Amino acid sequence: MLTFQTKNECDALVALYNSTDGPNWGNSTGWLETNKVCNRFNGVKCANGRVISLSLSDNRLTGKIPSELGNFTDMDEFFLNDNELCGEIPVELQNLSKGNPFFRLRLDNNHLTASDPDMIAWLDRYNPGWEESQTPCTKPGTLQFSSATYSVNEGDGSVKITVTRVNGSHGAVSVKYASSDDTAKAGEDYTKVKKGKLSWGDGDASDKTFTVYITDDTVLEGDETFNLMLKNATGGATINDPGTTEVTIADDDQTPVSTLQFSSATYSVDENDGTVKITVTRVNGTHGAVSVKYASSDDTAKAGEDYTKVKKGKLSWGDGDASDKTFTVDINDDTIVEDDETFNLTLKNATGGATIGDPATAVVTITDDDSTEKHSILQFSKTEFTVKENVHTAQAIITVERIGGSDGIVLVEHATSDDSAKADSDYTETKGGVRWEDGDDDDKTFLVHIINDDKPENDETFIVSLANPIGGAQIGTPDTATVTIKDNDNSDLCKKVTGISKKECQALIALYDSTDGENWTNNTGWKATKSPCNWYGMNCQGGHVTGLTLGNNNLKGSISKKLSKLKQLKILLLNNNKLSGNIPSSLMKLKKLTYLDLNDNCLEKRVSKKLGKWLDDLNPGWHETQTNCLY
Repeated sequence: MLTFQTKNECDALVALYNSTDGPNWGNSTGWLETNKVCNRFNGVKCANGRVISLSLSDNRLTGKIPSELGNFTDMDEFFLNDNELCGEIPVELQNLSKGNPFFRLRLDNNHLTASDPDMIAWLDRYNPGWEESQTPCTKPGTLQFSSATYSVNEGDGSVKITVTRVNGSHGAVSVKYASSDDTAKAGEDYTKVKKGKLSWGDGDASDKTFTVYITDDTVLEGDETFNLMLKNATGGATINDPGTTEVTIADDDQTPVSTLQFSSATYSVDENDGTVKITVTRVNGTHGAVSVKYASSDDTAKAGEDYTKVKKGKLSWGDGDASDKTFTVDINDDTIVEDDETFNLTLKNATGGATIGDPATAVVTITDDDSTEKHSILQFSKTEFTVKENVHTAQAIITVERIGGSDGIVLVEHATSDDSAKADSDYTETKGGVRWEDGDDDDKTFLVHIINDDKPENDETFIVSLANPIGGAQIGTPDTATVTIKDNDNSDLCKKVTGISKKECQALIALYDSTDGENWTNNTGWKATKSPCNWYGMNCQGGHVTGLTLGNNNLKGSISKKLSKLKQLKILLLNNNKLSGNIPSSLMKLKKLTYLDLNDNCLEKRVSKKLGKWLDDLNPGWHETQTNCLY
């Protein structure tokens, strides 16, 4: 709750703190740490609930004077002298002397300027000689790598990297640096840099360096690269181009020792053979110990159903060994009538300087040995399905039918694919199979989970399809179907919003809907105009909602958790209403919230320890004012 008469004066103090690097002032005691502003914020004095004195002389203020300081109209003295303030003095400061003919002003010994004639006359009247004491505004400078590229031989052991400070040397600054992999890998080719930091003192423009250590191995790998980047500059410095640099490690190892490859690009095996033997050859040299990994992947044959999956196979050769190496893959013999099926084998991760040759992949065909009798036709029950995007969750129920016979066990695979609806945004990608037992011709269904969002959008569609029938079945028509998701959101309300973002508009609408907005005492503008900043109880700055004042306004219902989307919110007043239910823990995401009042509602008092501490800090005694809900 505010402890002085005008919200504008509060905003002005916050603006001053933010625009002059408040965390690094010489003394910032109390600032933005307590809601008791008067005589608690260092340098602030009040009378009758209004600020009458602001004295922050020689307090390491940097940056610009904000125009919001013109909101103080009962000021006796205003002292910002002997700091590092830069730029144009806001003409709004002339409001400071309106309520006191004996007003005192000190802006000496900064780096300030003024161009408005009336402003200059005002400054000369209340702070004679101010202009002669100002000096040019110095800059902290920009930080950058000395080069966008570096090169180092693998055998050098390290590479020295230089960072320069240009375009100014005012004040102490620093910058962090870190590495990221490209073709070179941390731990294998170089030592990872995680938390490096370089610092410059006031007036220091000398180059700074750091060292990255390079791993010298005997693996033939070609030239490799990794990246370094600058980040998190402090002291007002900025990061200039190049803010990233690429380091090339030149390989110094010997010529290729050998090539590893499959003996054939294709293999064939009868389903009842049980296994298939695969051969890998080593050619073009036998120097050194080498190895290669192999793995399988499905095509029309499926691991676990038609063959045993290969995940971590490895073949090895010793120095001078040129013999062929083999491995086997187990084949599953079933009684299902199906077409010939295939799966793939791949070589990868050769070591010891070996390379992988051609063929690096092989296709294995499993020849079916079961009856060729056709048992049925499998198809969708219709070409179009519809599902509503519900408030909670929804499932699209898709029906597949079996017609033309029911002899034998049959299966068919199903899968989803995007159309205007996108997997992981509008629905959950689904792959699976539908199975019928011998004699079973009942319809079967599978489900596709629909993702409910609060984003207004048109109706959207995705595709379901059937493939790879097993057991002698055939796929009929339709073998594809369209699923339409009917949107449940308001598509127009925040579509052309002005003044704030669409996301913040939707958060406001969510609050309106959850608290019976149509029956508020005052709901002027809400849902009626496209300018939320003009709605009743709203305050905006810089394109964001910064204040929401809806106390004593007949709000009834629960507090929407979507209020956490108002990331710039500083003031939230919902006191003296009929709000009930739980207080959303998501409100703790409002990191800039300074003033909160939930008093005199019927909100649930039992909250988590973490949320309780957060509420007690911002709204002391809130729980003592809550009553039982009788409405």
